[in-house]
Amino acid sequence: MKLFSTVLLLCLLVTTPVPLAAQDTDTDKDVQELGANLPGVNLHDLTLMVQKLTGRKFLWTEELGLRTRRVNFVAPDPIKGADNIFRVYQHFLQVNGLILVPAREPEEGEEPVYKIQLASMGPKSAVQFESEKVNPQDRFVSRLFHLKHVSPRDVHAALINMASFPQGILQIESAGILLISDYDYNVQRFERIIEEMDKPKPDIVLKRVVLKNALASEVEQIMNSLSQVILASSGGSSGAAVRGGRPSTSNKGEQLKIVADTRTNSVIVLAAFNRIDRIVEI
Repeated sequence: MKLFSTVLLLCLLVTTPVPLAAQDTDTDKDVQELGANLPGVNLHDLTLMVQKLTGRKFLWTEELGLRTRRVNFVAPDPIKGADNIFRVYQHFLQVNGLILVPAREPEEGEEPVYKIQLASMGPKSAVQFESEKVNPQDRFVSRLFHLKHVSPRDVHAALINMASFPQGILQIESAGILLISDYDYNVQRFERIIEEMDKPKPDIVLKRVVLKNALASEVEQIMNSLSQVILASSGGSSGAAVRGGRPSTSNKGEQLKIVADTRTNSVIVLAAFNRIDRIVEI
């Protein structure tokens, strides 16, 4: 009976769970696990544990108050693998208004070092730069968009209220460029919106205008004879047309055609898409 009690006690000691991380075993010392039950653990202790499990190093100051910031996490199974643990840790930081900023470029075979900063400082920090479509991993990144068919000003106005921080969207009108710094999942959403907005417009638009106080044949004759003057007055020589953020400085090659429909006393206006409304007003 005494021997049975001793064996039972040893079994209980071996199977007792560890709150933050699972212990290594002799058969697999490379196992890296983050506990599935983290009830109100503070970020300071969690950061130390993530450093140990992933090999990544973190720098922070006491002003961030990591000891007072807490997370609650419950999952069916422990989080396994250094990359998965690191990604979950970034999510813990994100819900606490914090981000990771690379401290320097790691050398080959060297683990990266990160600075923990307030998320509001992200747009001013040297966060990771993405040149292609992002893969959301709860990172704070910067992405440069080259616009071809829409003005950066128009895109900025459409996205500014969706950004995590308004100062994270910068427009460079003269170059047709938009620079966005935000969480990668938000940048991915912006990518889809910009893709829909930055599409070529039709070169020529046709509109019918019904006349009330003039004859269609007379309007046709006058408008066609003054076509170049009308194009200039509608903004052709003043740089009103914008493509990719760069104004057009010439209306050379543009066409304006007015065709009368005497049956309905209306005229059909054929003009560039960016001038049609102004010409119809005239």
